[in-house]
This record gives sequence, C-alpha cells and structure tokens, in this order.
Amino acid sequence: MLKRFNKEEVGDVVLKYREAKEDFSRAQEALAANPTDLSLHHLASQAQHKVLVLQICYASYLKQQSKINWLKFNDENSKFFHAFMRKRKVDNRITSFSIGGIIEEDYPKVVEHFLSHFKNFMGKRSWTSKEIDSNCISQGNRLSVDLQVSLVRPFTKRDVRKALFSIHSCKSPGLDGFGSGFFKGLWSDIGDEISTAVLEFFQGGYLPKELNETDLLKGYTRKNISARCLMKIDLSKVYDNVDWLFVGDLLKQLYFPSRFIGWILACLKGTNYNLLMNGRIQGSFKGEKGLRQGDPMSPLLFVIVMEYLTRLLAYYSDKKGFGFHPLCKHIRLTNLCFADDLIMFCKGNVSSVRKIHEAFTVFCDSTGLSANKSKSHIYFGGVKDPIKAQILEMLQMEEGSFPLSYLGVHLRPTKWKASDCGVILDKLNKKLNCWASRNLSFAGRAQLIHSVLLGIRNFWMSIFILPSKITAAIDKSCRDFLWGSIGNRSKLHLPSWEKVCLPKKLGGVGFREGKKWNMALMANFIWAISSKQDCLWVKWISSIYLKDFDIWKVPISPDMCWYVKKLLRLRQVIDEGCLQQAVKGGKVSIKHVYSSLISATSVGYADTVWNKLIVPKHRFFYWQIFNRQLLTRDHLSRFLTLTSALCPVCESDLETHSHLFMECIFSRKVFEEIGKWLGYFHWPDSNGCIFDSACKMASRLSMDIKDSVKHRVLSLGTLSHRKKDMYFRMVVESW
Repeated sequence: MLKRFNKEEVGDVVLKYREAKEDFSRAQEALAANPTDLSLHHLASQAQHKVLVLQICYASYLKQQSKINWLKFNDENSKFFHAFMRKRKVDNRITSFSIGGIIEEDYPKVVEHFLSHFKNFMGKRSWTSKEIDSNCISQGNRLSVDLQVSLVRPFTKRDVRKALFSIHSCKSPGLDGFGSGFFKGLWSDIGDEISTAVLEFFQGGYLPKELNETDLLKGYTRKNISARCLMKIDLSKVYDNVDWLFVGDLLKQLYFPSRFIGWILACLKGTNYNLLMNGRIQGSFKGEKGLRQGDPMSPLLFVIVMEYLTRLLAYYSDKKGFGFHPLCKHIRLTNLCFADDLIMFCKGNVSSVRKIHEAFTVFCDSTGLSANKSKSHIYFGGVKDPIKAQILEMLQMEEGSFPLSYLGVHLRPTKWKASDCGVILDKLNKKLNCWASRNLSFAGRAQLIHSVLLGIRNFWMSIFILPSKITAAIDKSCRDFLWGSIGNRSKLHLPSWEKVCLPKKLGGVGFREGKKWNMALMANFIWAISSKQDCLWVKWISSIYLKDFDIWKVPISPDMCWYVKKLLRLRQVIDEGCLQQAVKGGKVSIKHVYSSLISATSVGYADTVWNKLIVPKHRFFYWQIFNRQLLTRDHLSRFLTLTSALCPVCESDLETHSHLFMECIFSRKVFEEIGKWLGYFHWPDSNGCIFDSACKMASRLSMDIKDSVKHRVLSLGTLSHRKKDMYFRMVVESW
C-alpha cells in the first residue's frame, strides 16, 4: 500500500521540483512583461506556492540520499548534496572480490560469494559449552519485584508515539523505503493503525517478519615498581556472535519477568537479513545469533552480557592467588569495557593472570564470544622477563607497546606527545580531502566547520588538554577551509581568526578558539571531582590522589600523573567561584565558562545580522559588511596591483564599503526601490557588472530582492496559526 502511495501520490520528487521551478520562472517572465495583468499575478502566485511546497520535499530527499543532516537547504548548497550523493554511490558500489590474488568480476558470482559469507556467519548458531554460573550472578544486583512489575506494565498508544518520534527522521529506511520521518508526518492519518500493530505484539508476543529485517598506565615504563599488567582484549564480531539462548538464560538469572524475556527473544529470533548490493536486494536468510547493529535495544542487551563478565571477574578475584592491580585495589577494579574494546587489570604474576584467563574463558564458552588474539595485547610494568614469558605462553597473546589505543584514543604512561595527536589531524584531513569547497558558500563552509571539523576537535578536547601545536594546526585547517588556500597558505582575507572565533554577540562568527575552549571543557572534570560525583573515575582519582583533600586545596606532588597535574594547574584559570557560577541544575555550563575566559565587548548589530529570516549565506556576507571586511578594491590595492581601483558599476569613485552601499548612484536607485530591505542582501549577478559590463536595472534588481525576501520568509515554515503570524504571512504573500 505504501509503495503504491509513493508511486501514485508522491512520484518523482526531483522531476516535479525542476518542472515547478521552470513553470515559476516562465510565470515571472510573463508577469515582468505585463505587470498590470491580474491573471498573470494569480498564476505567478500559484506557481510560487507550488515551488515552496516541493522545495521542502526536495530538501528532505537530498538529505536522505546524501546522509548529510548539518546543512540547511536554504543556503543554496544543493550542488554539495549532489556531489556527496555521487560520491556515496561510487564508494558503496561493489563489483568484484578477490581470493588468493584472483579477482572475480562475474556479478552473479560476486553476489553469491557475499550472500554465502554472511549466511555461513550470521545464519548459524553459536554453540556454547558452559551454562551460566549462578554463584557469580550473586556478585551483583538483581531485579526487585517492583522493577519486574514496571517492565511488564501495559503500554499505551502514547508510549508507541513517544518511541517512534524519538527516532531521527533521516535514519535509513526499511525495505519499503519509508523512514521514520514519513510515519511522523502522517501520524494523524496512520498513527492508530501503527499503534494497534505494535500493541498487539506486547499482548501476543508475535512480531511480523517484515518489522524485523535488518591513566591506569602510570608508571608502566618505570623501573623498580610493583608488578602489574593490563590486558587489552579485542572481542571478535562482538554483536554478531552473541548466543540468543544465553541472553534468555541471563535475563532469567537476573530475575527479569518471563513475559518481558519473551518479548526480547521474539525480537531477536525474528531477525531476517537481506543482502543489499548496489541498490538492489540480492538475497536473504534467517538469523540464528547476534544482536542487530543499529537496533536501540542491542546496546542495552550487550551491557547486560558484559555485566556477566564483570561478575565473573569479581567472583574469581575473591579466590586465593589473585592480586589486584596496584592502582586498582582500593576500589577493587578488574575491568573496563566499551563495545568490543575490553581492558582487564591484575597484579603482574602468573596466578593472578591465570584467574583472569579462567574467568574470561568461562565467559566466552557461555556467550559464544571470543577474543581476536591478533588484535589483543598485554602490557607489563615491573614484571621480570621469565614471568612475562610464562604469562605470554599461557595467554597466547603478544606483548603490546605504548601508546595503547583504546576507543580510538592513544594512551601512554608518560605525557601525551604531539605525535600521538596525529590521528586527530588525519581525521580532519580525511574529511577535507573529500569535500569540494567550490560547491559551498562561506555560510555552508562555516556550518560544516561548526558541525563536523570542530565536532571532531571537541571530542578530543573533551578528553585531553591538547598540545598547543596541535590546537594551532586544527585552527589552521579550519581557517584554510573557510577562506580557501593556495598551497600551504590561506587565500587573501581580512578577518583575523581571533575575530572569527568570537561569539556572535561579541562580533564573531561563533567558532570557539581552541585553547580556551579546551580549558572550558576540562571544567566538567574539575566539577565532577569537586562535587564527588558517583562515577568510577572520580572514585579512582579520589582514592589515589586526593585522599582526604579537597580538589581546590590538594597540592601538586611530583608522583602525580601528568594528566592530573594538568587538571590541577587549571585552577589558576578556572577558580572555584567561576565554576560555581557556571553550574546550573548540577551541570556545568561550558558556554558560561568559555565566556568568562573571553575579553570582548558586545556589538549592537548581532541580532540584525544573524536574524533567522535572513538566508544563511546572506548572513555571512552581512557580517562581512558590518565589519568592513569585504575585499573591495580599496583593500585589494594594498596587496595587489590593480589596473583600476574605481567602482566597476559607476566608475566615478574609489570602490570602498561606503561607496559600494551608500554613495554609488546605482545603490541610491536601489535604495529608492527597496529602502529598509537593502541591508539584508548582496548584489545578485554582481559578476556581470565587473566582467560583462552589464548591470541589471535598479527596478529589476529591486524586484529580485523582494522575491528573495518573500521566498525566504515563506520557506521557513515556522509561522504559527496565531492572528499576528497569519497577518504577517498575508502581508508577505501580497508583495
């Protein structure tokens, strides 16, 4: 039914949008030739309305196809969407495979090869040889009766709606091609049917097949320290190998209600996989094990699976012969885990490592999981070579060397080096190398820097205080992308990076200066320690370094690790009073801390320049105008040799900001037509004035500006049905 609806009602969105634009263009031309014809006014209004409606559909289509959510369609960066779509198709296309150096390009054989691989791997059950040890389950909590009752309480249509609307609208759709955005948009029409189908599952436990397709390292390099070791284990295909029967048994041991367990197993056992290659379904098979990637339930189930390992390690750590890692015995810490990255700690002797190994072996035999030994390593500190040899022989694992990579972060016992940060610059350059800045306006580039480049930077800055050399290199990469670069130098531009990085209300574009932003992010850690938050790392810091001291009074001692020293030195910049002012509702406002580190005054034009009614690329241009930082000929003449510095439009005076927008005869004529609207827009077709010596008439330009304003306001789609907004819309439509 939905496919028929898409074909008959929605149709080809791209074609419809192009045709609507052409119709609107013809209607405008006819109206310009006969401005007094009321029928042409009516036709132009209808054509315009059609374009605005299809524009929203087209923007949604482009975002889904290109998988880009950060860019605003009204910034006119559709070229970038198309470029990214083409790149995705090329990158994702599979036409051959290679075995033993022989390349097979026969497409039916290629399809069969991939289908057979996934079917043999995910279509066969993991055989387990151990049952769950009930003794180790008692090492932790189990569900109380009240919690059991809350899990199986009756669900309502409101719960179904809340769950659906929590899914991002641009998430990949199912086999029918409809994503969550489609169901959200038509909820008023189909919400009851969807809710009924979902609630029937909770009542009967039947799921239709179609719905289920798819610093602890401190001292390791020192001599004469107590023996210690750390094992970094890479779990092989961690989500894909979890045994379903184990999941059911574990939930039962933890006192989950049998009805709730039935729901979980119905979702797991109803899994069917479809092999999608080059845009077409090439085959399917039924799953027999594993947790589905992307399913919001999978991470929660995996946490429960790994909880079994934690309890096993706690159980074995109580046995004779086990010794804790010297820096972990205060809080009895044996392991850290996130997804397939697992770290286990113990004393550096054979008996302690053997207990860890026994617990991990029981875990693997029960769950169907296993270690990828080629990617797993053990790290020693203060362990003699004969003991190392015994441990390595027992584990059949290689000894690792620092830096240790955990969750993509390079860790080492000594101070972080600039060379350890190469991964950050590599990630930035990888993004920059696949982006074509020529397809983006300045506003588009600024948005990309905000959302992607600085997003990568912020992730690392939220963990470490980056070396100044790396912070400067990141700033340079962003600066070069914004203004463009020639070789190793940025193209000619007037604003300083410090100016650009100021908040908008202080006269900048809203980027955040790297070094100060890094310090502001560290305020989160200082507050967590100061307020003694209930989390593992705070407990560890308190037990090892603070002891009975308050973080604001503890002295910096030589035996502290470099990272803790860095945090404590920040007290000179972020004092207790500053931090208290930044705390709201128990959380630190990083923006407030960052603002306290900036010394600049507010500007009066910020609200005008960054008004949401202005098209994004016009906002950036407007910001340049207010700061007199356009590359007008009076500025260019300071750096380049020009044949003429006169205004290319009137050729009667030097081209300056004031002349270009206030004194030029052409500007004055446009002012007469536009008045107060002038400041919001740049000159359409300004290149024609310079290179073709052919400027538009002022009346024609003013009409274009009016149309731009009108389309911008109507395309926002944020006006409510209040009388004030309805009147505003009526006025705009009458322009």
